[in-house]
Amino acid sequence: MSSQAGYPTAPRDRSSWRKPGRWSVALVLTGLAYAATAASSHELQQRLQAAKTVRWQMPAPGNRAMVQLLAINDFHGQIGAGKQVGGRPVGSAPVLQSYLQAAAAADRHVLIAEVGDLVGGSPPLSALLQDEPTVMWFNGLGNRFCARPGQPRCNLVGTIGNHEFDEGLAELHRLLDGGNHAKGPFLENPWAGARFPVISANISRDGQLLWPAYVIKKVQGVQVAFVGAVLHNLASVVSPRAIAGLAIEDEAIAINRVVPELQRRGVHAIVALIHQGGRQAAYDGATDAAMPSPDGEITTIAQQLDADVDVVLSAHSHSFSNALVERPGEPPVLVTQAFSSGTAYADLTLEINRQNGEVVGKSARIVTTFADEGPGLMPSPQAQQLVNAAQDQVAPLINQVAGSAPQAINAQANEAGESPLGDLIAEAQRQAMGSDFAFTNPGGIRGDLAAGPVTYGAVFAIQPFGNMLVRLDMTGRHIRSLLEAQWQGDYPRILSPAGLRYTWQASAPAGSKVVALESEDGKPLADQAVYTVTVNSYLADGGDQFSLLADPALPRTMGPADVDALWSYLMAQGGTIMAPEPRLIQRLP
Repeated sequence: MSSQAGYPTAPRDRSSWRKPGRWSVALVLTGLAYAATAASSHELQQRLQAAKTVRWQMPAPGNRAMVQLLAINDFHGQIGAGKQVGGRPVGSAPVLQSYLQAAAAADRHVLIAEVGDLVGGSPPLSALLQDEPTVMWFNGLGNRFCARPGQPRCNLVGTIGNHEFDEGLAELHRLLDGGNHAKGPFLENPWAGARFPVISANISRDGQLLWPAYVIKKVQGVQVAFVGAVLHNLASVVSPRAIAGLAIEDEAIAINRVVPELQRRGVHAIVALIHQGGRQAAYDGATDAAMPSPDGEITTIAQQLDADVDVVLSAHSHSFSNALVERPGEPPVLVTQAFSSGTAYADLTLEINRQNGEVVGKSARIVTTFADEGPGLMPSPQAQQLVNAAQDQVAPLINQVAGSAPQAINAQANEAGESPLGDLIAEAQRQAMGSDFAFTNPGGIRGDLAAGPVTYGAVFAIQPFGNMLVRLDMTGRHIRSLLEAQWQGDYPRILSPAGLRYTWQASAPAGSKVVALESEDGKPLADQAVYTVTVNSYLADGGDQFSLLADPALPRTMGPADVDALWSYLMAQGGTIMAPEPRLIQRLP
């Protein structure tokens, strides 16, 4: 997932909106209720499907070690409660930890992995404290050996995702390596950093890896290697400034390069932690019958891996995977992904031949962490104490109220690519900078604004990245080119506008989709005229592949943080907070 871009979803194929009459309103409301029920049912069905055990077994004799592996991905600092699946409470650090402890109760030799995006895009409970509470929580899952760096019997391992770069490389190193933040100290003084090894085989600078490519764990007398990698197209989903000077290698090539070294060390049980993913289609029947492989890049990567790579723990797409991906002439590779935000974990078992170190059996299931049943009924007191401490620190800020929203303001885009919340945020940014126009990226909006009291915490959860506002001087031709750039890359990235409106044609070729462009008062934009345009610093640095905005020739003025601009705008609404009706973007067939 982009640092500030959502996983791609295809827009619905409808050519236009029309204002419904009284009867059609009733039908729409009925349809929405039905759709919500259907979506809830589908979500629960997905979770049931993910929980089915997938198993591969080699009929080989010999003494075997059974190694359990628990994995999470895309946790995004979700230490507090609030997530739901099918209308049921799910997740949070105390609940997730309770599940992990219950899963490990029968075996003291369980390994726990996180597959990137442990932090970033986090709720205020973690983000306002520079995500240190989340790292503290994951540290707390470690055994006594994790207190010693490089100890192979430490039960934890992690890798790097794209969101770890949200605040730049220097802050990432501080968070992992230790040292108080300029706004700290927070809950730990001095900040000690991560007490678990972080690995990545494909992130380098000047030919040197930034983190070790792999780590070898010793469990029950056998060795298991973990090799990490981030998605190879990292540059397309994070701010270019955040990874300036870094080289990101193809995931499979980087991992395969490490395998011979591991083999020379007598290691043949290899688990790849890859922050890249896919989405698995629904299937019926037994898990050993024609299971579909996940779509997306992760299947291709898995098929290219060396035969000694037995398992791929994937991430990034916030979906689930639990499948055996076939490799011609070789044993299949087991690929898992456990949704996101601590709402599930992957529970894997590896059977390893003690004589030669080979994996001769492997199985996995994806377990949803429901808070209203099983281990979820007894959340971890240790984790809850940490959450309470974080809440005490941030409460004075996040409990401030700007007003009340009579109705929820949603970030869900219509078929043209426009959303009420996106328009509201763009207008807040336009007014904060006094510009003619403004644009904001939908991936930078991390949730809806619920009906009822609007707190700073809710606003921060929507805009958690700490971006600053930037006002640019752009010609009308530049603005048209910017809008045309929304359709470059693998999927459309439709920006939410303020101060202008335009029409685009779906059937038109890329580069010629914008068929009408004018200011909100109806005046066409002149190609040579200069206008002021506000964007966030992520976009201004060329994020989401809008490289035009990073042109140093464009005069620019820095402004406040995006969340502060939104908060000030809401505070000025006089207590009642409403969003404009989406009307700035029109789509033609």
